[in-house]
Amino acid sequence: MPGLEAITGMPAGRKAAVAVVFLALIAAVYYLVVHRSKVDELEQARQSLQSVESANRRARDDYLKYEELTAELGRARLEAEQLHKKLPTVRDIEGFMSLINAQAKSSGLRLTNIVPADEEASEYYVKLPIKLEFRGSYHEVLKFFTLVDREIARPVNMENLTLERASRGGTDTGQPNLLSGSVRATTFMAREAKADEQQ
Repeated sequence: MPGLEAITGMPAGRKAAVAVVFLALIAAVYYLVVHRSKVDELEQARQSLQSVESANRRARDDYLKYEELTAELGRARLEAEQLHKKLPTVRDIEGFMSLINAQAKSSGLRLTNIVPADEEASEYYVKLPIKLEFRGSYHEVLKFFTLVDREIARPVNMENLTLERASRGGTDTGQPNLLSGSVRATTFMAREAKADEQQ
């Protein structure tokens, strides 16, 4: 082969120079074809990893915020439920009268009359009064007012209390300290905001 003979016939110094040029050419081709593409792939992988890590951090932060908001929503719902018990948005005068009647029974006080009175509306709430007439001892009257204050979650105002010694007739003759009286018990209902007030 004439090309091979030209190389083998060269002096050793020239052969070394040709070998170095040949190796440099192979290295340049390797760098441009193989190494450069691997470096690009590595850089893309590094960028992809950074992007994934950044997305992971955002997802973790979003999840922590979600957990925080879920807990806050749970607390708000519980608080709204408690507020709704104290100031409902529906009338339920029958339920209120049942609560009053239950406390009267627990205290031993006898309700002789229980009648709803006219509602009174204000800007934010509605007063729901009922008139009570009762019979019982001093202790039973005091216990009734204490139970209403302690056991009924809704606010209850007791107004216009009248007390007098009960007449000594009928079934009450055996109780010398028997009282008869009346009181106006008022609870409240939240007023729903009107459409034009909400805007």
